[in-house]
Amino acid sequence: MITRKKPLDFDFPETISVQKPGWTITTRTYNVITPLWGGGVEANVNDPVTLIRGSSIRGHLRFWWRALRGNCNGSTITAMREKENSIWGSTKVPSQVKITVNVTKKGTKFQATNFHGEQIANVGAMNSRDAYVTFPLRLTRASLTENIQFSVVLEYPDSVKDEVEAALWAWQTFGGIGARTRRGMGAIECIQVDGNSQTRQSAENFQRSINENLNKWIKDDDFPAGVPHMSHGLNYKLTSRQNDKTTGIEALRNIIDQYKRFRQSRPGRERSHWPEPDLIRACFPGETFRHEIEHQVHGKAPRAVFGLPIIIHFKDYPNGLQDPDETTIQGVDGIDRLASPLIIRPIHLSSGFAGMAVLLEWDTVNTEDEPYTPPGGLAVVGEENAVLCNPSTQLTPADASYIEPLNRLGRETNPLLGFLRYIN
Repeated sequence: MITRKKPLDFDFPETISVQKPGWTITTRTYNVITPLWGGGVEANVNDPVTLIRGSSIRGHLRFWWRALRGNCNGSTITAMREKENSIWGSTKVPSQVKITVNVTKKGTKFQATNFHGEQIANVGAMNSRDAYVTFPLRLTRASLTENIQFSVVLEYPDSVKDEVEAALWAWQTFGGIGARTRRGMGAIECIQVDGNSQTRQSAENFQRSINENLNKWIKDDDFPAGVPHMSHGLNYKLTSRQNDKTTGIEALRNIIDQYKRFRQSRPGRERSHWPEPDLIRACFPGETFRHEIEHQVHGKAPRAVFGLPIIIHFKDYPNGLQDPDETTIQGVDGIDRLASPLIIRPIHLSSGFAGMAVLLEWDTVNTEDEPYTPPGGLAVVGEENAVLCNPSTQLTPADASYIEPLNRLGRETNPLLGFLRYIN
């Protein structure tokens, strides 16, 4: 086994860029407004030297380029990939975009707290204030960093200027750096462009700028099937709570708490308002469980549209009858992961921090596939990967009437759109 040594803690000199004819050089400075979840020599511990890497930023820019410009070279995956690789590079083609990162503020260690504001050791612990976002760290040691500032120098030929600027705008508006950016970790705020300070916008102007940039950068051609993307009619929502004393993490907690209440919907000690637990119980006919099947919606797993897998662990009881063992809802044929189409993050407005939720969309790979599900549909998987049933996500208004969060929204049949309507 090779033992990796921890890097020395020193600063590298800034790279000096020289303007070349036909090329653009731009420098952007960013604040990281929520804790950065990164890694390095030690997993889940931010590297003291390469706190933020150019290769990581390039990966984020590639994603957001696809989300905005993935339809600019035809409507096939092959054509999109060729265009993408010609700009951002591949194993065979060098990138046309040079990225240099300089961390100007290394930040401080993020101190995890519980719901009483008391310091705790593990940010992923069940009693952590941020456990709903950081649950993958429940059994793993981690060290997150906050109050980071960094600058990025990008050099690229003028021939790809529109492609790069589109990706930059989407990344700094909707994205972040590090892990769990779709749930608001490592969210960024652009504070300076080429030496010019950026003025924070009002909520109204911020939303107006989103619509203007979507119209500017997105072409009317179809996106390739299966590619998450944005559209001119992007579905998104800001929280109404904006306070100049609020921080980025507080704004994130506010909207994440709303997401948790909507997605779990289990007031007090009542059973879940969603049908998935009883869906699993129904997979074991003849078995007697602690709780009988009561939900009126059968054979459906509507929360799968929020991303996969869904791992359902039933409560253990000290004696007497139990409920089913831990069970997973995923895609068929071993497709065990599907990134959530819902992006949640804080934004910094002139009036303070607010939360924002954004819904990506994609065309299904197969005509018979349901929206926001993997190719071939869903599978409830038990022990030894046995497929117990193949549920649907599609709800009727009658179904929605039995799911309290959706019933309150006028029997909304789309949980994703329902959450956007639920936000306040």
